[in-house]
Amino acid sequence: MKLMVMVALVLAGTSAQAQMVYKCVGKGGALSYQSEPCASGLPAKSWVAIPEPEPTEAQLRARRYAQQRAESDSQELAARAGRWPGSRNGGGVPQGASIPIGGSACADARAERDLWLKSPLGRDASIDARRVWHERVWNACR
Repeated sequence: MKLMVMVALVLAGTSAQAQMVYKCVGKGGALSYQSEPCASGLPAKSWVAIPEPEPTEAQLRARRYAQQRAESDSQELAARAGRWPGSRNGGGVPQGASIPIGGSACADARAERDLWLKSPLGRDASIDARRVWHERVWNACR
């Protein structure tokens, strides 16, 4: 009984099978890739193709995190360069809105962050983008 279960598990785990791939040159130099041997009998090249396994949930999560982190880093660098809509000289503040100038740097940073959070860009922002704004306020207020 245990042997049958072990055999079933081994067979179930081998769903991805290797396949032979042939690169053939046809009439007029046309290239084709196929799983059957070439009609001429002489393949230009052949190799064993092993399919890549499906990514695990942890790998997918790591890819999503890396993509979000890259977007956040890009936004931060663009903001430092003054080219991101959330930067002081960008368009992150809704048109017609004003930021009080002349107050403390802490109050100015809070007002700018709050206006950005109320704008469409801020409402749809990622957690990392919001974190950038909160760190700016923290740096201005310390």
